[in-house]
Amino acid sequence: MLARHPLSARAAERRLEERFGSAGDDDTASARCSALQPRPAHAIRWCRIRYAHGGERTVIVLSNPRGHELLVER
Repeated sequence: MLARHPLSARAAERRLEERFGSAGDDDTASARCSALQPRPAHAIRWCRIRYAHGGERTVIVLSNPRGHELLVER
């Protein structure tokens, strides 16, 4: 779970940067998320995480009907 309440795009990006960045070395992460895309029973946000060394990762932030923000890794 990323959060127990709805997040703005920037707040989601900050949480992802904290989660996927590593403070101990040069593996810092920069996250960018799409706008929230509503679906019938939830909403999703696509996020791309980029690392200083050139690596990338895509994750999905799912907002469920209770307002919880869930992280889905691809």
